[in-house]
Amino acid sequence: MLFFPSKEMRDSPLILAFEPKDIWLTSPDGVKLHAWWLDADIGNPANQVIKGTVYYLHGNAENISTHVRNVLWMTKAGYQVLLLDYRGYGLSAGIPEINGLLADVETGFRYLQSQPNVMNKPIIWFGQSLGAAISSAVVSLNASFQPKIDVLMLDSSFTRYRDIAEDVAKRHWITYPIAGIARANMPKSIDPIEHLKTIQGIPILIMHSKDDRVITYDHAEQLFSVLSEPKSLFTYHGPHISAFSNVKNQEIILGYLDKTLNLTTKD
Repeated sequence: MLFFPSKEMRDSPLILAFEPKDIWLTSPDGVKLHAWWLDADIGNPANQVIKGTVYYLHGNAENISTHVRNVLWMTKAGYQVLLLDYRGYGLSAGIPEINGLLADVETGFRYLQSQPNVMNKPIIWFGQSLGAAISSAVVSLNASFQPKIDVLMLDSSFTRYRDIAEDVAKRHWITYPIAGIARANMPKSIDPIEHLKTIQGIPILIMHSKDDRVITYDHAEQLFSVLSEPKSLFTYHGPHISAFSNVKNQEIILGYLDKTLNLTTKD
């Protein structure tokens, strides 16, 4: 009920124009992981320098080749981006399971921190849907990561695994009878709402659509309520994880990042 990966990497003229670079990583348990690196577009007068690095973690379906459009626009604004495919997704080996995905996400961030072109620049950690939920746990559980993160952006996350499993099961008459079983079998130790309570000192932006039928808007309200300052809530309209198909929304988020990164300093 959690994972719907696709091994097929979809090409398009739009994606190829950005010339993504293949990155190969190895998770602690030996699973080979694939990622893409997108360079920042600093070839125009508006972007003379790299503004920062975005660590992007996608939702539970398909792979980075279908989610990349959620961040291509950020490269045009001067941000470089690392997109990770979890185990079992795209060209990454292995089979998806929660603990493995947590390890994969940690591996991707450790790689990011080791890159010379990332050091001394702001890091924006950006998770969507399942990627947002996993991000909450990984950031919370790795205290050494937190001083390195300038902004944590979470789009269309859910509060608890058991809540979303029960909700999804109840949407169809075939799975409705097993809603209780689905709820009981979901992990509790990595619920986003519990981990977000523990994160201090990182500006957190919660994003969610009022029209989201996959993960309803009340999840965003609950998550936002437990956050410590500085925190922000951005509400948009449209389907699940569709914020950045709208240019106006892109401009709003870029404005938020410009303002927040100017206020955020590192030792």
